[in-house]
Amino acid sequence: MISYDEALRIVLSKNFRTLQKCIKLHPDLIRFIDNQTEELQMVAVKSDPSSIQFIKCPSEKVIEYAIRREPNVIRYIDNPNKNIQLLAVSNSISAIKYIKNPDEDVQLRSIRKSVSSVQYIDNPSKRVQSEVIYTRPLAIGYIKKPDIEIQVECVKMNPLSIKFIKNPCIEAQLEAVRNSGSVLQYIKNPSKEVQLEAIKHSPYNISYIKKPDKEIIMHALKAEPRIMRHIKKPTKEMQLFAVNLDPTTISLIDNPCMEAKILAAKRGVKIFNISNPNRIVKLEALKNDGKNILYIKRPDKEMKIQAVKQTPYIIKFIDNPSKEVKLAAVMKDGLSIQWIENPDKDIQLEAVKQNLCAFKHIRKPNPEVLEYIKDILEIDEVKA
Repeated sequence: MISYDEALRIVLSKNFRTLQKCIKLHPDLIRFIDNQTEELQMVAVKSDPSSIQFIKCPSEKVIEYAIRREPNVIRYIDNPNKNIQLLAVSNSISAIKYIKNPDEDVQLRSIRKSVSSVQYIDNPSKRVQSEVIYTRPLAIGYIKKPDIEIQVECVKMNPLSIKFIKNPCIEAQLEAVRNSGSVLQYIKNPSKEVQLEAIKHSPYNISYIKKPDKEIIMHALKAEPRIMRHIKKPTKEMQLFAVNLDPTTISLIDNPCMEAKILAAKRGVKIFNISNPNRIVKLEALKNDGKNILYIKRPDKEMKIQAVKQTPYIIKFIDNPSKEVKLAAVMKDGLSIQWIENPDKDIQLEAVKQNLCAFKHIRKPNPEVLEYIKDILEIDEVKA
């Protein structure tokens, strides 16, 4: 084994008897040889293809051998011909980055080996870009400055490809969201026009807009009021607009305004779906459905009266109803007397006045009630 120092001494002394052996062991030493014959060149590149960088004028045969062994050594070759370029890119996806101004044929050969190699081409031709996206649309991210037409065509095939385009043109953005509005999330600072297109595709895409303006929000709400859950600090106008379209959206609003709560209650929303309802809201809810009394803690007399006026039988669920509440119930529906314990004379009378059939639910009818029944039926005696 000849050491590097010894081999260098031999080469410098031009002892040609052991020259090939030294080059084979230490191919970089060929740089010190003036007469670099093709035979010596071949010995060097066979030992290490990268040693071609130390060869002054490598022959075509030597270059081809080195490229076949290690395509990226093309970086060390000045002005390689087209055949050498094609050979290099056919064997390595990164070889093209070492070729200055490769022509279209070389570019095509490279991206057909692997579309990712287009990242090493500074100005790929339109044909090359087109072949890349038709092979793999998401590979558009490897193209440094894709043509506008290429961007649009690519997002048509796969809207998600917009994610991989740096600074996509407005045409591509619009085409992408028309086909799939959710890709809006991958577009930085989308214009109002792009936002509206995404909302048209699906109102829920508003969740991908950081600070939507009033027009965008109202447009989305009109299409789907329940996107209110994605609106931070909606204005009173927005809340009322959404609740008017769909009252149940009140439950999706953080800290809804009083007007929105009242509107929701009027439109039939259950009281338990309205956060922190005040007395006015509760009364409005009871006007719509007396069963809401079941979800109100410590309802006052007016609330109870409103509840039984709307839904008389609900009196059976009211603890210790006052006489006014009982009267309100039987005046609305006399049969509700069946849910009242020990009704007095006034309650019994109002019940049978409202519905004569209420009499059968009165266990101990008052004499005046009996007289009323006799008069109504025009009979002499009524059996209690």
